[in-house]
Amino acid sequence: RSLLIIAIFIGIIYIWGKLSAKEQYYRWQVKLSPRNAETHYNYGYFLKRLDNQKTDAEHEFQQAIKLRPGYMWAYYALY
Repeated sequence: RSLLIIAIFIGIIYIWGKLSAKEQYYRWQVKLSPRNAETHYNYGYFLKRLDNQKTDAEHEFQQAIKLRPGYMWAYYALY
């Protein structure tokens, strides 16, 4: 039983580390090119898939729309 708990704990830490690395990558992309609508959209799409990041995702989609008003994927992602 304790071996199962340890395995679950290691799995959670592994998955959390992967998500953190992905989020750091997307944040780095936005910092690298803050005027690129696609980077904001990609970061927003990543955040949208996380349970507690919906508001931040909407902000990134709105930034993408602000930078490129005709960016339909960003509009679609808001709804």
